[in-house]
Amino acid sequence: MDIQHARGLNSGGSGTFGIRGVSHLALVSSDMAATVDFYSGVLGLPLIVTIGEERPLVDSSADATPSIGGLQHFFFDMGNGDTLAFFWFPNGSPSAPGIAQPDVASQVSADGSMHHLAFEISPDSLQDVWTRLEASGIRFHFIAHSIDELSTYRADNGIPFDEQRLQRRRERLFAGGAVDTLGDVGDDTFLASFYFSDPDGVNLELAAWIEPAWSKAVASRNVIATRTGGRKSVASV
Repeated sequence: MDIQHARGLNSGGSGTFGIRGVSHLALVSSDMAATVDFYSGVLGLPLIVTIGEERPLVDSSADATPSIGGLQHFFFDMGNGDTLAFFWFPNGSPSAPGIAQPDVASQVSADGSMHHLAFEISPDSLQDVWTRLEASGIRFHFIAHSIDELSTYRADNGIPFDEQRLQRRRERLFAGGAVDTLGDVGDDTFLASFYFSDPDGVNLELAAWIEPAWSKAVASRNVIATRTGGRKSVASV
């Protein structure tokens, strides 16, 4: 199966409104220069649009009035016509890991938050990506996601759930360990992922869909969707 076609990226649009993928994802930076250093300097994403003006002096006092005056809005090219955007607010609020965002990729985050941003990479680039992340001094962990992790795949093929294997992987993940190595990528791997954070603690993923396991993994079950009726926000409790 062609992965691009399977994911709907070659079509003229999807759904009622003919949606054609990601226009841009907007995040918030605490230091736009550091953001440019990381996304352009480390990840190599071209900086293509810069809106705003230079603001060398920032009033960061606690009683400063939040304002969008003097904001900066920068865009990076993610490929495939997709862009990654950042705002910088002169009087922005500090980050709140574990509440508004997960502290690490393995942590649960609040309803309505952005958990992580995944960039797609080629499966042929895994060794090169590993080497480049290490050379850049980026702390990361790598997971070779197996189709055995998917309940739908196991159900279709009569494969029992391996609770012990899952627990061992969770323990390594929460301990900040490597979890897997490139040698763990095999015929049962449907997605190979590098997880790390940007300078503001935004959790990032470089993800490669792996054949033939990816084709075997394509099986959706809307009946397994959990319905809770919604949860109250922290502010309303």
